[in-house]
Amino acid sequence: MNQITIATVELDLDAAEVARARRFVAETLAEWGLGALVPDATLLASETVTNAVTYGVRPVHLCVGLQNRSVRISVRDGGEPLSAADRAMPEASARHGRGIAIVGALANQYGVTELEEGGKLVWFDLALGDVDATRPT
Repeated sequence: MNQITIATVELDLDAAEVARARRFVAETLAEWGLGALVPDATLLASETVTNAVTYGVRPVHLCVGLQNRSVRISVRDGGEPLSAADRAMPEASARHGRGIAIVGALANQYGVTELEEGGKLVWFDLALGDVDATRPT
């Protein structure tokens, strides 16, 4: 049976919410016994949440899900889907724009889904590897 465990939080369109998102991810993974994933998960969550609170539209939701042998972290906002240019690697001299490339480099899988009701969902998966999760009751 595929048991799914999910924790979610709504975020404001404020740069201070990035730190809150990192804490939420770190605390959730620690509660589930997945502390080994915290460094990569918080970095990637920080990149995706930064984009959502900077360029997105309300509401912004951060979700951490645990199923089988992976953790999926997703950020949903009411903004426009990412264009091909948004997903491309920026020029070397650019000050911004590397977030999705970092996600692609560290995540086992990632994607951007355009939502029928409007907005987008940016998600990434991290494999548990040899880590055993503790499912909350």
